[in-house]
Amino acid sequence: MKWLIPPVLCVGCLAGMVVLDRWLPLARPLAVLRWLGLALLVAGVLLIVTVGLLLLRYRTEIHTFGEPRRLVTGGPFRFSRNPIYLGFVVSLLGAWCYLGSVSPLLGVVAFFLAANYWYIPFEEERLLEAFGEAYRTYQRRVARWLGPGISRS
Repeated sequence: MKWLIPPVLCVGCLAGMVVLDRWLPLARPLAVLRWLGLALLVAGVLLIVTVGLLLLRYRTEIHTFGEPRRLVTGGPFRFSRNPIYLGFVVSLLGAWCYLGSVSPLLGVVAFFLAANYWYIPFEEERLLEAFGEAYRTYQRRVARWLGPGISRS
């Protein structure tokens, strides 16, 4: 299923969120958060674009299933080993807040689970093969999603 790249899944989740909001809204406690939702959506997209441009500048692979050519650890990669996935999740959280009902949260959860348990482990395996101890050191220093890594003694 290498055609199901993260942007395709994200758009699919977003479409599913809109359908759930229209057909099965459950409750609307988030309706007051529309501006926050819009801000999160924009912030997530800006993060995705910023990281994408950084990867292009370093001439390394941006495609999930491609061969990594360079280990990038600067810019947003100082805070997250997966800032593009983080951007997708932040964008989907923003869409959820903007839509205002509870049911679209399923789209956010679906994307997070696919990223955390399918895409990211696949990429981490490839990065370990390509960069070995340099990537292990980076893993210890920076968390998968956000913040400091977990020290392994």
